[in-house]
Amino acid sequence: MARAPYKVVACPSCRWLQVTTAEKTTRCKRCGRQIDLTQVKPLAMARTAREAREKLLRVKARLLKRRASS
Repeated sequence: MARAPYKVVACPSCRWLQVTTAEKTTRCKRCGRQIDLTQVKPLAMARTAREAREKLLRVKARLLKRRASS
């Protein structure tokens, strides 16, 4: 079974959510910190860019809902 090429990850520094296709490292689009993908667990995985965007929006909505109820 092929691995999903798109991953939704959160920057450990600023918590910005983004989609990446990288395997080992990527840069945060917000703060510029290098993210080691071997240390960060993906919040979601997808096979297509469209599916990845939908999952990113769902994760953001879930996190916002969790913050609002706190």
